[in-house]
Amino acid sequence: MTRVATKICQVGGIKPIAFAGLLAATLLLSACGFHLKGMGDAATATYQSIKIVQNPGVRSDVAQVLSQQLQAMGIKVVDNLADAELVLNLQATQMSTSVTARDGKGDVSGELLKMIQPFNAQVVATEESVIQAQAVAYRDRSVNAAQAQASSRELQSIQRQMASEVALQVLDRLNRAYALMHPAKQQEKKATDS
Repeated sequence: MTRVATKICQVGGIKPIAFAGLLAATLLLSACGFHLKGMGDAATATYQSIKIVQNPGVRSDVAQVLSQQLQAMGIKVVDNLADAELVLNLQATQMSTSVTARDGKGDVSGELLKMIQPFNAQVVATEESVIQAQAVAYRDRSVNAAQAQASSRELQSIQRQMASEVALQVLDRLNRAYALMHPAKQQEKKATDS
């Protein structure tokens, strides 16, 4: 890239001062770090095992995504509380719908969906609270009364996406909260990953 820019400068396409400014801007932009929300060192799990407790009313797909993600990270999802380092309690998943638009006949044509997944986690050995929070996902959707069956399938698909989103939020927030409680384990995890 630098050779191309130098050639353009030699031919007279860009003045040397403008070239230097362009080059400096390119280097500065490429040198600045960029992290997506939810990524980075604090988002990694530093615990070895967990028990997931599903209280009545928890969407099964939320618990399923959590379990799959934990196992993919190398965390043991156990059935026996005595074998777990942490216990994650999922309370009933809350789903609400608000009307955002109506058509000329007064029928609903737009909705805002909101899914809330309350959760808390404790260290099993000490019963110390790690986190108590809620994960929230929103989706806006168009409703077509003439195509009720397709609209119903779309709603189910959107709810599955929302369940995945809240599950990933739960996992991210749990990992960050536990890492803040145990910074030595976070440093140890960094050393073993290097």
